[in-house]
Amino acid sequence: MTPPLSPPRVAVIGAGFSALSLLSLWRERGAAIAGVTVYADAREAYTGLAYADSAGQSLLNTRAADLGLTPSQPGAFADWLGLSGLDRDGFRTRVDYGAYLRAQWSQLLASAPFPTEVVAHRAEAVVREGDGFIVAAGDRRDRVDTVVLANGPLPAAPLSMLDDEVRSHPNYVDDPWRVRWSDGLDGDAPVVVLGSGLSMLDHVLHLRARGHRAPITAISRHGLLPRPHPEQRLPAEALHDDVRAAWSQRSVRALLRTLRRACNQRDDWHAAFDALRPHIAEVWRALPAAEQGRFLRHLRSYWEVHRHRCARALWEEQQRWIAAGELQIVAARVLRVRTEGDRLALDLRRRGRAHVDTLHAQRLLRATGIDGPLQRGADPLIDGLIAQKLVRAHPLGLGLDVDEHNRVLDVGGSVVPGLFALGALARGLLWETTAIPELRQRAAVVAAAIQ
Repeated sequence: MTPPLSPPRVAVIGAGFSALSLLSLWRERGAAIAGVTVYADAREAYTGLAYADSAGQSLLNTRAADLGLTPSQPGAFADWLGLSGLDRDGFRTRVDYGAYLRAQWSQLLASAPFPTEVVAHRAEAVVREGDGFIVAAGDRRDRVDTVVLANGPLPAAPLSMLDDEVRSHPNYVDDPWRVRWSDGLDGDAPVVVLGSGLSMLDHVLHLRARGHRAPITAISRHGLLPRPHPEQRLPAEALHDDVRAAWSQRSVRALLRTLRRACNQRDDWHAAFDALRPHIAEVWRALPAAEQGRFLRHLRSYWEVHRHRCARALWEEQQRWIAAGELQIVAARVLRVRTEGDRLALDLRRRGRAHVDTLHAQRLLRATGIDGPLQRGADPLIDGLIAQKLVRAHPLGLGLDVDEHNRVLDVGGSVVPGLFALGALARGLLWETTAIPELRQRAAVVAAAIQ
């Protein structure tokens, strides 16, 4: 007879939403866990970068009633705020949510039914040793049975049109969430943002709150902007039969054509589009790799602006910026970025034109998405996992390759016992794994696999 397994000692790398959701699920279920050690950079502990104080007054992109920590309590954030009625379906600030996450961490650390420690130091290495792991953080060396990688997306690959001189230039900001990028910026200085999605809107809002006067230019290949949420939540709608039939064809083109038709048949496209949301993971996994790649190359931008929407108030503010000339959206391909003293010059070809224009920026921000490839030199922890052959890249470059239980696959495609990935690191599995409702669903999968 197989002897019973002893409760595992777990290391969670990262202390953002995914980590908190995972621990909250274990507490909710009374899981048999010997102990949990959470490792996080002091600045990111308890909130993650997205909801830290540096996020300012940027609005969340999900309604308050949908932002609870666990699937069984989706309205817990709205409850914590004391919201009722239509206010529960409103959009709160990132700072509000950061305060909520810190409060929930404090409560969890005081009431967890298993020993829990937060180490305010980034984990520098995870080393396989026997049937467990050694986690190195500063002068600590902790032996654990299980490791959950919940430390956010892999660092983005360098942009091909930027040379080393530009990348090291003091007025180029590769990751605006990690630095105080607006310090010392003259209010009349031209600012250019690479990307026109939700992060761009957050950065523009930040500048406007600081009284920035000069126009801000956002550049993306298609020049698409996030669409707004409807003013009020729409009743849930079943997936359209034609859409369900189309995905059985395992064709991105057929699926999107049918989804567009379903949207056009309604007064409000949001309902038909949102009906697909609970099924996105199933649809994505059913698509052949070639079709997934086709989606990423040709349709991703259009999908993102409809699926990842902004609060209507922010959308209306965006429209005012554009009408007043305070925000300029340019659909173009950036060919090259050059240094010109303390400024940066961008050579670009606008969509539908043959000639090359040049724009100048006093500050250039990158806001091009979170899909970093698996690469050496980007992060010491990842470098160590690569050296041990414990991880491999997702075939489409979307983080790490994992199985349906979020277990990490090694270079040979075998499950690494005791090693899991949550959040953006596992985006390739299900595509949509970065919004709160999807993150807590995946946290539930990992919680069940470990306890």
